[in-house]
Amino acid sequence: MRLLIAEKPSVARSIAAVIGSGRSGDGFIECPDLVLTWAFGHLLSLDKPEDYKGGHLDMSDLPLIPETFRKSARDKDSAKQLGIVTKLIEKADLVIHAGDPDREGQLLIDEILDHSRWAGPTKRLWLSAVDPASIRKALDSLKNNDEMADLSASAECRSQADWLVGMNGSIALSRKIQAVGGNESLSLGRVQTPTLALIVRRDSEISGFSKRHHYLVSATVSPGIIAKWKMPDDLDGLSEDGLLLDKNVADQTASRITGKPAIVKNFSVKQGTRAAPLPHCLSSLQKAASARFGISAKDVLSAAQSLYENGVTTYPRTDCQYLPDEQFSSAGEVISQLASYGITGATQADVGLKHAAWDTKKVEAHHAIVPTGKPFSDDGGKTAKVYKLICEAFIRLFYPPESFETPEAVFDIDGLCFIAKSRTTITPGWTAIGSDDDDGAEPDITGQATAGSKVPDLIHGETRMCESGQVEAKETKPPRHYTDGTLIAAMTRVHSLIDDPKLKARLKETSGLGTEATRAGIIETLISRGYAERKGKDIKATDKGKSLISAIRQLYPAAADPGVTAIWEDALSSVATGKMTAADFMAAQQKQVEKLVSAIRDAAPIAGMTSVSKFKCPVCQSPLADRKSKKGFRFYACTSESCKAGFFREKDGKPGARLGQPGEAREARTGTGPACPTCKKPVLELKTKTGKPYFRCADHGAWWPGKDGKSFGTKWPDR
Repeated sequence: MRLLIAEKPSVARSIAAVIGSGRSGDGFIECPDLVLTWAFGHLLSLDKPEDYKGGHLDMSDLPLIPETFRKSARDKDSAKQLGIVTKLIEKADLVIHAGDPDREGQLLIDEILDHSRWAGPTKRLWLSAVDPASIRKALDSLKNNDEMADLSASAECRSQADWLVGMNGSIALSRKIQAVGGNESLSLGRVQTPTLALIVRRDSEISGFSKRHHYLVSATVSPGIIAKWKMPDDLDGLSEDGLLLDKNVADQTASRITGKPAIVKNFSVKQGTRAAPLPHCLSSLQKAASARFGISAKDVLSAAQSLYENGVTTYPRTDCQYLPDEQFSSAGEVISQLASYGITGATQADVGLKHAAWDTKKVEAHHAIVPTGKPFSDDGGKTAKVYKLICEAFIRLFYPPESFETPEAVFDIDGLCFIAKSRTTITPGWTAIGSDDDDGAEPDITGQATAGSKVPDLIHGETRMCESGQVEAKETKPPRHYTDGTLIAAMTRVHSLIDDPKLKARLKETSGLGTEATRAGIIETLISRGYAERKGKDIKATDKGKSLISAIRQLYPAAADPGVTAIWEDALSSVATGKMTAADFMAAQQKQVEKLVSAIRDAAPIAGMTSVSKFKCPVCQSPLADRKSKKGFRFYACTSESCKAGFFREKDGKPGARLGQPGEAREARTGTGPACPTCKKPVLELKTKTGKPYFRCADHGAWWPGKDGKSFGTKWPDR
């Protein structure tokens, strides 16, 4: 039996529809000569740290570095499907791996095969689009799955490195804070934390911003030409960043040039063209959708994934903006289909034009996101808006470049240099069907003619008159809060935040924070954990997020450094291409984790995140921290790492009886009293310092006994 395993049910159904004569079963589809089954993303996940230690972990248990990482079914539904797939694998003679065409897609099917101990022949189906033509082509050109071993290894390294850093760092940080009274369980992540640091940094820049007033001087040169003053570098009143802060200098200059001759020192007209932007990768699509429609990065990915799974567009999790030359010949048919659906601009597109985007040498795992020509039902929602952006970017490739001219005049007015420049579109080209805000870089317009006109033709050496000088008051503006789009852009361009020139150059060519597939999820994780929040389109750090970054910067700054994480992502790419072994990568990660845990363990208490009580530990006389369990039970914990004693909190707020010793069985915290109304376990029978009896459940509070002395009476108020 030949067995095909797809990453998700929709892809399996699309493939089965092309093969034909499929018969559905429980978790699979049976076609002639081929059975198709599927995963739901990752069916397996790495076991939790507690699973390795058999319970609660203390600082002394860290760093936890498993010799062999273990995996289990992610949840009940995953366990059921995993059982179905495993039984089908047992009957197979050949397996066809049909995970998504990226490193995570490679791993999630490979790990199922490893879990099932499959050792038979395996082929790889590489699908960048799930339209019928692409599926048939891929089925006719299966690869050996062994060719993807390095890609799978890089995904495994990513998963294990994230576990090592995230689990060890989060537990160490939480225990450090809890040891001195904090009740938070904090989260630290290899990509999550540096991304939060970007948000905190931007918020700090905004809150610490002090606006400055500065001044621009311009000259109105007959007939109505506005020329801007080119201020000399040594001008009095000029700031280090080139702003004129002294209004007197500006006023004096405007007065000085009024009524003076304006001699043309130079005049030129430059012709220019601007080709259509490249089609979208995921990050550029997320940025465009955020800017134009205010759609979150997560929703853009969800929409693009839905379009892909329905065969309407190609694979979305791509960082490539180029297309293979081999697909150019079929592009005209796609444009024709889009025109028949009434997509704006498709009818006028010239399918004979070949844009620089068609370049096979620049396409690696998968190409840019483009439409397939399959019809799409426009419901006017977010998915339709994302589809519009994808189609628009593709159609623009078949329009000529925008052409423009830029006349520039340089004037000498009383020995001072003034420049007028304008930009006039000659033919709109591709801009006729829409232009994204950040498409290309237009020439800087330092001056212009009267409104709606261009700088007129002038002759070198001719003299005009400066009719008047003007002063325009300006004020500097703070940077803007991140939006989904601009934060995604910052994550992809992390090199711009690095000061070291060598590291900056390296990161510019290679890495960012996370990948196209993970960035949206990272943003949502920060928001769901309360470290960041959306206010309108803006993404801001919460007080909790700011405190977390402050603590990490005290304890181990590298964990919040985007440059360090980008280097790790660069190394993962090296594993994927066989330039680095997985063993070397993981050895480096383990060293970093050891340094991280050691730094947190040995650091002084974290400022602003402690709540030490006035009481001393009866065992070692160290301060006691006021703590609360996950279920709301208040107790005292010794802040000494070597002691770790815990004590009940009595009604008067003082420490009471000692809790079970660390490492004791759970049953040692139960007694011989009646069953707790909540957990049904026998409660402890205790006495106050005055000898009055009471009942206490270690997790659910305390009660006075009833009149019979054996049942529950009044429950103590929670503290």
